[in-house]
Amino acid sequence: MRRGQVSAFFTPWEVMDRALILGPNLHPALPEIARAGALAGVEIGLIGSAALQTVTGLPYLRPESDLDLVVRAESLRALEQLAAMLARLAKRRSLAIDVEIALPGGLGVKLTELLSGARTVLGKTITGVELIERPRLISLFEAPPPARPDPQHPIKQPERKRQWM
Repeated sequence: MRRGQVSAFFTPWEVMDRALILGPNLHPALPEIARAGALAGVEIGLIGSAALQTVTGLPYLRPESDLDLVVRAESLRALEQLAAMLARLAKRRSLAIDVEIALPGGLGVKLTELLSGARTVLGKTITGVELIERPRLISLFEAPPPARPDPQHPIKQPERKRQWM
């Protein structure tokens, strides 16, 4: 696709908002996932097949499709709570849920890897991958969170307009 062919861009957070408007018809687990995020204090974005279907209206999801999510959280504890809730939901619905954590600097890591206790975790960026020492990732949650722009203010939305990875 050429640059001139792109007519719009939506962040994963905006896609999740759109998906929730569609309701359980898109995927019956999405409202429960959104509630789990709200309870844990974690912002959840939608990526993958469900996101493509939300934005295009084309039938990307199949019965065996997993749900791909990206999340932002300000504490490791919130991620642990979310992981526990999603594990129960996935088991109850026989559903695969794949969760990536969006970290500062455009870095993404799998939630299961971060919480696994492994010494190193695979970090992904838009330009490549690298092994990152787990203590370095944990330190990102111990630092004071950066100030977030008001999402309702039209001038202060640079974070919502850039790619997450």
